[in-house]
Amino acid sequence: MSKILIANHQSLLRQETIVTLQKYQEDFVQQVIDEGFSLVDIPDVFHSYEQVRRWVGSHMSAKQSAHKDAFSPFCTRPFIKAAYSIPAMRRYSEHTHYELLKYLVPDLHRFPFTNNWSPQQPILNLIYSFWERTLKKKLSIPITKIVTGKSKDITLDVNHQLKKFHRLEFKRSQLRELCLDQSDSALWNFINRSEFERITSSDTNTSERKQHLMFLWHIFTLFQYADMQQL
Repeated sequence: MSKILIANHQSLLRQETIVTLQKYQEDFVQQVIDEGFSLVDIPDVFHSYEQVRRWVGSHMSAKQSAHKDAFSPFCTRPFIKAAYSIPAMRRYSEHTHYELLKYLVPDLHRFPFTNNWSPQQPILNLIYSFWERTLKKKLSIPITKIVTGKSKDITLDVNHQLKKFHRLEFKRSQLRELCLDQSDSALWNFINRSEFERITSSDTNTSERKQHLMFLWHIFTLFQYADMQQL
């Protein structure tokens, strides 16, 4: 979990920040273990506490409020209880969705979707998920979905990340200036300014910057929020 959160971006963080994050993770793990969660559940619990509550909480409400009332079940007690009643190995097979649709609307469940259900066998699904989330992203050609038994080309998920990178490069100078202009911001207590300046510089190879794509977007977002609060 630590590797996913900070290891690949340590150069952009001050050493004090890394120590604080590691301490927070250690305390979090101990807390949820004391609450009765098993070790295998900790990554999911962290995702629920730290990401889901923001993603479908205030974020979703703010995003949708101008158009309609918004509600998501993902932060409700029944959904959380149902999710954690399923063994960790089965959670990634869309087991709840699969069984609910099968029970509520059998005809729709049998309908041939463009993208089939994830394999309901835990081991096969883990292999398929590993392929989907890691190996296939390193390829640039269509491949065949062998695990599901169907001979079907998969469209590689590279366009979305490529568009994000192009947006970053297009606005990089503007966003960089926005950050550096806030020289007294408390955010610099956590971010390694010299490394940030180097990575966002036009002299730095774009391939290196691409490795920090999402982390840079997070930094830019924080500084944009800070700038808005000063208005």
